[in-house]
This record gives sequence, structure tokens and C-alpha cells, in this order.
Amino acid sequence: MINIGNHDLELALPWVREHLGNSLTNGDDLARAHLRVETDGFGILCKVGKATVLCVHGNDVDPWNSVDQGKLSRIVRDLVRGGKFEPWTPNGGSKLVIDVINELKQNFHFVDLLKPEGVAVFDFLVSLARSWRTKPVTRQPPRFS
Repeated sequence: MINIGNHDLELALPWVREHLGNSLTNGDDLARAHLRVETDGFGILCKVGKATVLCVHGNDVDPWNSVDQGKLSRIVRDLVRGGKFEPWTPNGGSKLVIDVINELKQNFHFVDLLKPEGVAVFDFLVSLARSWRTKPVTRQPPRFS
């Protein structure tokens, strides 16, 4: 089972799931029948021993990394139908990864280890980025509820 989250939203697209399924199962239909990719944000309900457990992605409980599932569904629907679709705007956490962390990782491999991604980590990353990046970085701290 795979429960998509804020950093792998492309798995909401049917052709991406198809490619992943083929890659993971090497065309084995039995293995493919056991592969489940949860894309609607409901989570995965499963049994662990005698307990029933709901497995959700961390972005479900982190407002800075939350995913607008309704908008994602509308975009996928419109793409599948070949129509116009509204542009996707990444959440704050994803924007931090796209705009700062991915570039920082090229020179500072440890940045993925900085957890939790709260205000202190954000400030550190922005300071680190300002020290060597050519593109300006503005401080827009995460908004926590």
C-alpha cells in the first residue's frame, strides 16, 4: 500500500500510477493485484494484530504541508478529460523544498535530516541559503495553527 503525500502528488495521475505499478511488479498480475495506491486523502484503514489502524500521511496533521484534496481531484479530472485545469499551487512545505531545500542539498547533504521542519529549521535553512545562493530568499515563516 502506498499513501500519497504532499511530495509525491504526481501519483494522483492515473498514468503515473500505472507506470509505478508496472515498475514495482514487473508485469506480474498477481503482484499488481496486491498493490494499492491511495490518492484521495482518506488514508488507509488496516488491521495490525487485533487493532484497526488508520494510516494517514503526515501532511494530514501538518497545516503547512496540507494538500487541498478537492483541488487535486479537480485538476486530475480535468487532465484526464483533456480539458483546461487550474494551476497547482504548492503548499508552504513543498515550496520550501522546491525553492530552497533541493538546491541546498546539492552542497549540504544533511538538510534532509533537519526535523521537525518548524520555524527554527526554516530560519536556519533561509540563513544557509542566503549565505551562498545567487537567487534571493525571503523569510516567509510557516504558519502553524
